[in-house]
Amino acid sequence: MDYYSIRLNKNSSDRVKTWIALSKYLSRYIPSNSTVLDIAAGECLFINNIVAGKKFAVDSDERLKFFADKNVQIKVCNALDLLNFKLLKREGIDIVFSSNFLEHLSMIECQQLLRKIMQILNKGGLIILMQPNYRYCYKNYWDDFTHKTAFSHTSLVELLLSEGYKIKKCYRKFMPLTLNSSLASLSFLVPIYLRLPFKPMAGQMLIVAEKIN
Repeated sequence: MDYYSIRLNKNSSDRVKTWIALSKYLSRYIPSNSTVLDIAAGECLFINNIVAGKKFAVDSDERLKFFADKNVQIKVCNALDLLNFKLLKREGIDIVFSSNFLEHLSMIECQQLLRKIMQILNKGGLIILMQPNYRYCYKNYWDDFTHKTAFSHTSLVELLLSEGYKIKKCYRKFMPLTLNSSLASLSFLVPIYLRLPFKPMAGQMLIVAEKIN
């Protein structure tokens, strides 16, 4: 049994419904004609459901080839090797999205990745990060044995600022820590949850940052 089968919710239809709602919410930051890259795309639940002019996805898992829709251009590689996906630099990326990924990297790797993203982002382009917020989920954060680094909304914002990004939005509490939670089986409630001013059980943050130079 591999990591994904252990950690991911078994009800894939609920996960798809949840990500349809999340993608619709995130579309406020993503113009429909923009070029979007999903890093550590996994099952491609974001990139398949977001409306964009051009779509790219990177993941180290070979199953990316089966998960990605036909209109998504893919490369199976380590995220730190994304500059080898030469089409990205040639196209220029407007939006980079990544969900629940930086915590699986060392701090040095996080810095390296943010610098490489900066090289492919167009001026004014956005990086959108959905991440566990350690301040609100510290009790079970290390239950995932693949976690290497812990971020709070404060530390991740400061990391982005140190790498030359400008913070556009910082939602300290955005979603529950894991989509294996009871919310996942109540996917029809996700649009309502996203509109709540106070989010019970929220352990993930959402940060939107801009390349300004």
